[in-house]
Amino acid sequence: MGRVLRGRYVIIRARPAIGVAKSGFVVSSTVAKKATDRNLVKRRLRDAVQKLLPQLRSEIIVYATRAAVGASYDQLNNDLRQTLLLPPTTHASPSHRRH
Repeated sequence: MGRVLRGRYVIIRARPAIGVAKSGFVVSSTVAKKATDRNLVKRRLRDAVQKLLPQLRSEIIVYATRAAVGASYDQLNNDLRQTLLLPPTTHASPSHRRH
């Protein structure tokens, strides 16, 4: 059926894609009580996975762990790559800060 991959910030259920690679995200209220915190984690994960989808050829469901709430975008991105056994990137992450 599929594989379960465990990282520091994410747990990933993956199976071969039938057609196009797809992704889904789960950040439950046990991970973070505030919806704004859950949504931030989900947005960061979605952005990181969107850039990885062309390399995956899989359908994946990404479950955030409690540690993901305090993680930066770079930490989540690196954990996703390591968990999926993809090579690390060398470019900087997008800046979401106002100047």
